[in-house]
Amino acid sequence: MPQTSGNAYNVTQFGKFPENLKEATDQMKNSQIAKELFGKSFTDHLVKTREWEWSQYLNHVSDWELKRYFETI
Repeated sequence: MPQTSGNAYNVTQFGKFPENLKEATDQMKNSQIAKELFGKSFTDHLVKTREWEWSQYLNHVSDWELKRYFETI
């Protein structure tokens, strides 16, 4: 695969670049290449820790939400 230059989010020739941790985790979870390069045990462990991290993120209230909605309380 040739080197990507510029913004990788705008390059669709080789597939879509993950836009968030959830998409990246799902891609790694389903990647045979990742398992071959890093080993199944490591890949499974990394995927599980990123899935946990994503679940924590979904329960997080952002600074923007606090600023935006605190004034309505």
